[in-house]
Amino acid sequence: MRLRVGMARRFELGGQVYDPGDELDVPEAVAVNLIRAGLVVALDGLPGALYAPQTPQASPASPVPSQAPTEPSADEEGSPPCGVCEPATPKRGKALAVCPTAGCPCLVVSGRCPGCTRAASQRRGTARQRGYDARWERTRSAFLKDHPYCECPECLEVPEPLRPAAQVVDHMDGLGPLGPRGHDWTNLRAMTKQHHDQHTARTQPGGWNDRES
Repeated sequence: MRLRVGMARRFELGGQVYDPGDELDVPEAVAVNLIRAGLVVALDGLPGALYAPQTPQASPASPVPSQAPTEPSADEEGSPPCGVCEPATPKRGKALAVCPTAGCPCLVVSGRCPGCTRAASQRRGTARQRGYDARWERTRSAFLKDHPYCECPECLEVPEPLRPAAQVVDHMDGLGPLGPRGHDWTNLRAMTKQHHDQHTARTQPGGWNDRES
């Protein structure tokens, strides 16, 4: 679908930044979100999906009772990407981007859209289901007591007394406590939370995997 970027609008799509007046061709699902966000105008008629009824949102005065999280079904791993979130509100001076989940057209300021984030969280299960239980807490506490300073590659170049104190324990194989070396100290390293978050952002898809540590 052919679109033109509106005046005083700027956004990023597929790694390319579009400025006011630029024209682009996108699938209808992406076009709908761009139009709803007020970023573009359609050059060949409005897409029919714009007229589809929107899912009503719960009113603050009538909250929907919370429900206990359910176990992910067997076919959730192959469920389609979201594509139904309302477009995010752009921040001043920052372009919107498309959700990094393959095939999802939702517009976000950064990271994944809320729908894809919820789906990924359901697939991963709870922290306890992923092995971050009482046994891991004992392993973690003992390891941090014996390794009080950050052991990330950058900090290892600094004398130990000058390193920041560690708060989390990282699995070097990336498999967590349920991996074959989940409690093997040779597979663990102490890190500050900041350095661990930076490491996760570099090594996990989209930086979204907030593993317990």
